[in-house]
Amino acid sequence: MTVQLDPDFSQVRKLVDRLPIKQKTALARYLADQTLFEEMRQVQDELKNARITAEELAEEVAEVRKIRASRADRQLSTFQENAPVN
Repeated sequence: MTVQLDPDFSQVRKLVDRLPIKQKTALARYLADQTLFEEMRQVQDELKNARITAEELAEEVAEVRKIRASRADRQLSTFQENAPVN
């Protein structure tokens, strides 16, 4: 038997709120990776025909890494703030 669910954002948030912190952390990393992949694809599409030096590429990579780390820290803080107290 196949069941199809179509949860909205608030329902997903409620489910995430019930997860233990380790699973929330794993989920945060997963979502950061998924988002980063899409961002990198967009950058790749934009730069497909543009000339870029190795130095410029290294700067872009550093910036993306900084954004990713910041996002992960922010998500972890949000999860910790919203985690139920045991």
